[in-house]
Amino acid sequence: MVKTYVGHRIIHLESVDSTNNYVAKLKNEGEISSGAVILSDIQTDGRGQRANKWQSNPFENLTFSFLLEPQFVNNISSITINHCVSLALLDFLATFKINARIKWPNDIYVDKRKIAGILIENNFKSGSVNYSIIGVGVNINQTIFDELKATSLREITGKSVNVKSVLFEIIYHLNARLYAFTNTSAEIIKGYYDAFLCNMNESASYLYKGKSTEGIIRGTDELGNILIEQMDEILTFRNGEIKLKIRD
Repeated sequence: MVKTYVGHRIIHLESVDSTNNYVAKLKNEGEISSGAVILSDIQTDGRGQRANKWQSNPFENLTFSFLLEPQFVNNISSITINHCVSLALLDFLATFKINARIKWPNDIYVDKRKIAGILIENNFKSGSVNYSIIGVGVNINQTIFDELKATSLREITGKSVNVKSVLFEIIYHLNARLYAFTNTSAEIIKGYYDAFLCNMNESASYLYKGKSTEGIIRGTDELGNILIEQMDEILTFRNGEIKLKIRD
C-alpha cells in the first residue's frame, strides 16, 4: 500500500498570484504541514525556473504547489524530490500512452514541445534544507500557445480532460514515486531520471556563455548537475549555466 506523503489536505483557490507564494505564506503562519497542496484555477504571477514566467490560460490547465519537509520522507534531498516529481509526471502521462521525456533539469517535453514544468524552492536552516515548496504546472486543455513551443493533453489526445481529476491522478503517482524512494535509494531514482533525459547518450546542442556548441549527454551527478561529454572529456554544468536544445 502506497503511503500518503502528499495530498492529505488540498486547498482550492480560484485565483492567486503564485501557488508557491501562497504555500510559503501559509507555512510561515503555521497553517499547513508537510504534504499540503494548494491548487489554483488562475495564477496571476506564476513563476518558472530562473525568474521565467509560467504562462497558463485560466481554468484550462493544472497549476498547484505542495509543501514537503524532508524528515517526513527519509530525509529526501531537493535533488531527489525533483527526480521523483519529474518521474511521477512521466508516469501520469504514460496513462494516456504519451511518451514524454525530461528536459534537464525539470521540464517535461513531448517531442520538442513542453507539456509540464516544475519549480522547487528550498528554505534552509543551519545549512540544511528545512522544507521545500514544489510548484507544478501541466498543460491540460489549452490548445493555443502563440509563439511558445508547448503542447497539452487535449492537443495530443484530441479530448478535453477534467483538470481537477488530473490533480488526484498526479498526486497518486507522486506518492508512488516518493514511496519507491523510501524503499530503494536516491541513486536508483537518479538512474531512472537519467534514463528519461532528452537526448540521453546522444549528441545535443547547447549554449554556454553565448556560444553554441555540441556534446553527448551522459546523465547527471549526485548534485543534479548535467554531465556532457565533449572531446573525450566529461564537463559538468550547473542549472542556469547552459541552455540545452532538444533534437528530434
